Amino acid sequence: MLNNLVLNRFQGQSSSGAPGADVRVCDAEANVCYLLAGWAVHKEKERLQGCSDCLSVICGDPGEVPADSQLTVMKSYGGLTYPSALVYSAVQVAESVFRSHQAKLRSCCNVESMLNEQFCSLVCYIGLPSCHDDVLQNIIKRYFRLRIHAYGKWLTDKYKSTHDSTQHGSRSAYCRTKVK
Repeated sequence: MLNNLVLNRFQGQSSSGAPGADVRVCDAEANVCYLLAGWAVHKEKERLQGCSDCLSVICGDPGEVPADSQLTVMKSYGGLTYPSALVYSAVQVAESVFRSHQAKLRSCCNVESMLNEQFCSLVCYIGLPSCHDDVLQNIIKRYFRLRIHAYGKWLTDKYKSTHDSTQHGSRSAYCRTKVK
């Protein structure tokens, strides 16, 4: 079966923040993206209940892994799921969409749907099985949800490190104590 991911990306643009612009990631970040893509595939496999057509589209062969899979290979011990090349390329586009909109995420409401809409405007799917036509979109939704959670945690930790994060029982206890 022929599986293609057609990118309607703006070719030749720099990482200026425009939607679909190529955003470069370092090797460590690419390895983490591959590991997260494998996690999203593993979670989606539970929903598919053994549909061989869909599993062949989303699952990769551990023998044929890209260079970005070093972290997955090191952590695997035979138990981690390897994403297919199709899924990994979709996750790379999703990461590019996330990074190009990262500055707007704090002020935007309904972030997940905005990112999914941007991703869908850049990518169309060809050759996916008709039994579960939303399989790749579900993987990307899962990836965005995890990515938003990680970004929110990073923002919270950054805020806590720059502000007084001392916990007090009440506002009046805070006023009466000099503990910092």
